[in-house]
Amino acid sequence: MQFWNMTLTTLVAFVVTFMMVRLLGKKQVSTMTFWDLVSAIALGSLAANIIVNTDVPLFNSVWVVLLWAGLALFVGWSALQNRKFRDLVQGTPAVVVSNGKVLEEVMRRERLNMDLLLTELRAAGVFSLADVEFAVLEANGKISVLKKSQVQPVTPKNLGMDTTYVGLTNAVIQDGKVLRQNLSRLGLTEEWLMSRLAGQGIEDLAGVFYAELGTDGTLYVDRREDRVLDQWQPH
Repeated sequence: MQFWNMTLTTLVAFVVTFMMVRLLGKKQVSTMTFWDLVSAIALGSLAANIIVNTDVPLFNSVWVVLLWAGLALFVGWSALQNRKFRDLVQGTPAVVVSNGKVLEEVMRRERLNMDLLLTELRAAGVFSLADVEFAVLEANGKISVLKKSQVQPVTPKNLGMDTTYVGLTNAVIQDGKVLRQNLSRLGLTEEWLMSRLAGQGIEDLAGVFYAELGTDGTLYVDRREDRVLDQWQPH
């Protein structure tokens, strides 16, 4: 009997957690604010409690999870509607470096030390404060960096050069299988695809791991079991 009770509670916890995660929406871990992180951890802990704590009635445990998720939804909705409430819940960005000068008072207020700042700058490809125009501590704890114009890479726009449009590529083969829906959306056929593969010396789809079509009509093909040069070894 206990086995079936545990099985039922596990299934209920799984379904409830899955539904709540879908309702709360998609958000990459790197873009989560402190509130998002705490809310996600709490929701996971409450869901796990359904399975572990068998002394509490199943309905009560599920109700707590639903209540927490409902509160999180309300907070998220309120943050969308009201800027001041959003700033209160999620926090606001803070400039920590201006024209190469570290703003010590802001650093102290945000509890950010110099080692962490330099680490984030290096992660952004900046190894000298002298190259920083602005550094902004975002609400999710990441630091956005604007380099000074003197050290920014030259772009075609800077040189007055015209460029051609580069859009999103479209996958047409994945794991050796033709993605017919993508081909149909592009107005292409499998026969056309096979002829293009044949032009690259590929006669069997089994030898293709992935293929994508660029906006310029270029077909990029990644074959299965690519051979790495013997003289190159990763370290």
